[in-house]
Amino acid sequence: MTRRRARFRGRIDGAWRYHAQMHRSSFAGFACTLLVIGGIPGCSSVDVATGGAASTSSNTATATTTTSGMQTSTGTASSTSSTSTGASSSSGGSGLASCAIVPLYAYPSDGTTWSALAAAAAAHPSVEVVAIVNPDSGPGQAADPAFTDGIAALQAAKIRVVGYVPTNYGMKTVATVNGDTDDYVAFYPGIDGIFFDEMSADPAHVSKYSAFGSHAQAVTGGLTIGNPGTGVTAGLLTTMERVVVFENPGLPSAMELDAATSGFGRDKFAILPYEVPTLDPGFVASALAHVRCVYITDDAEPNPWDSLPPYFDALLGALEP
Repeated sequence: MTRRRARFRGRIDGAWRYHAQMHRSSFAGFACTLLVIGGIPGCSSVDVATGGAASTSSNTATATTTTSGMQTSTGTASSTSSTSTGASSSSGGSGLASCAIVPLYAYPSDGTTWSALAAAAAAHPSVEVVAIVNPDSGPGQAADPAFTDGIAALQAAKIRVVGYVPTNYGMKTVATVNGDTDDYVAFYPGIDGIFFDEMSADPAHVSKYSAFGSHAQAVTGGLTIGNPGTGVTAGLLTTMERVVVFENPGLPSAMELDAATSGFGRDKFAILPYEVPTLDPGFVASALAHVRCVYITDDAEPNPWDSLPPYFDALLGALEP
């Protein structure tokens, strides 16, 4: 058991470092795209993350807070329909509950992270909580009894549990990714969906991600979440029920939120800021005017997803209607 936990942590940490570098590279390219959308001259209109031209209709522009130079924050939200393309609302009034998508990259028996998540979710039943579980940088080779019990406890607290599947930015085959999805269903029956990490921002991969999402919905009957960690084109947005468009240190700016979500209903998107030392309820309120799912943590690299922030209960309170 100890060796299994050590392997789990090492693989997560290595994958996380690479993933964070990819996100930062993408955001560096999106910074100039944002300036073009905002009407500020001096930047190229080419989106280097996707290789396509930037436009307000493609919804591909996002940038880090440091490149945008703004202190105000934004977020992104999730959707209950993989084809949601309605206009965004500044009021945030979609009628759907706000949510937190929580990467739970800790072993179930390590400390109290899993039980604390269940307790907080039970205390805030009006907020949808989605937990991403990750047995071994994916489903692993066999069912792990600790995860079987842990998933059951989370679901008893009305938490939707989705399994982590890496896609290597579109480089993995459909057979490999769908095989990981099938293993989750076999090892952990009743899993509520799949979280596709390392989602490519390249529109050339639309058909592949559509195959990933369609298969996951067919075999789990549940939620599909893609995580490019940055803005993507409309075609890629339609492949998943929800899409994470920000996963970086610090809070995103208002400009980033608008660029990543404009033209699409707030229910499609989610954000995952980390290294945020304190909770700003004002940020949460402003983000929810555009988005549905917000999770923020003070945790840091190399794995910012192995603990809950001390303000997690307050975050769920801020997400309540």
